[in-house]
Amino acid sequence: MDQHQPPYDRQPDEPPRFHPAEPSAYPPEPPQKQSGLGIASFVIAIVCLAASIGLMLLAAAGMEDLLNQTGPIDMEEAQSIAASGSVIVAGLLMLATLGLSLVGLVLGIVGLVMKHRRKAFAIIGVILNGLLLLGFGALLLFSFTVQAGM
Repeated sequence: MDQHQPPYDRQPDEPPRFHPAEPSAYPPEPPQKQSGLGIASFVIAIVCLAASIGLMLLAAAGMEDLLNQTGPIDMEEAQSIAASGSVIVAGLLMLATLGLSLVGLVLGIVGLVMKHRRKAFAIIGVILNGLLLLGFGALLLFSFTVQAGM
């Protein structure tokens, strides 16, 4: 063996063997758990989304007479339909859904800042709850602009 070449533990025609790096001084990290607050935010967002769709359908069903009318809309008839029980209940439950979505947004944000937790559900919860709040705000703004035009 030549003095200038390091000793090899393989034959010259054999491919090189894999030598793993030295083991780390730190123990391996356990897999991170999902953020419980993030999961709660995601579930709240799904419930609020389903409730919003159902409540919009309930309000539309309550205003079916007004929506199916072909002639000019009488304001007294529109006010009587808007004062019907199903429309009022749908509006109040929509406000409750808005409050629940706000709670889900806060839970998602708190789930995002937690350390050593996975953040996938928290991100999805923040996005969905934020979109629900923005959509409700856009719907409210639209209703104010339509009402101002009357």
